[in-house]
Amino acid sequence: MNRKKLFLFVVMFATKSVLAGTVTCPTNVKINKPLVVSTKLTNSDCNGAITLTHTVVSLAGNSGSGTLGLQGPFVNGYAGTIPAATCKNIYYDPTDPTQSSYVYKTADGSATLNNLTVIGKVPAGYKGTLAIVTVGALDSNNQLRIAGTCNVTVIK
Repeated sequence: MNRKKLFLFVVMFATKSVLAGTVTCPTNVKINKPLVVSTKLTNSDCNGAITLTHTVVSLAGNSGSGTLGLQGPFVNGYAGTIPAATCKNIYYDPTDPTQSSYVYKTADGSATLNNLTVIGKVPAGYKGTLAIVTVGALDSNNQLRIAGTCNVTVIK
C-alpha cells in the first residue's frame, strides 16, 4: 500500500474535532457497484457555525490477497454550513446578572448529507469482506473534521 494513503488513513482516524456525526452505510454492497452513504454532522460549538468546503471519504477492506486495500481518500467539493449549537447563559445568581455565569448547551447544530458516493465501483478483491467507510469534511480553514465510520459487507 502507498505510504501516503496509509498516512492519510491514520490521520483521518486520529483527528480531533468539534464536528462529529454518524455515518449510515447500506448493510451490504455488490462488487462493481457504487457505494453510497449518508452522514449526519453535528456541531457542539456554541460560538459559531462551521462552513464546509469539501467532503472526504475513504474505503478500507481486504484487497483479496490478505492485505489491506485502501480506496481514497476521495475529496469532493461541497458547500454547506453546520449551524452552531444552541446554548444559553446560566447565571450563578439570577438576581444579579453581573455575576459569573456558565454556558449550558441545549442542542447541537446539525445537518445531514445524503447520497455521498464513496466509490463508483467496489473492487472485486473486496468480495466476501467487511469494509470500513470513513467520512469527514474539510472546513473553510482546510481543517479535516471526521464525521465517523461505518461497516459494510461486500457481496458478489
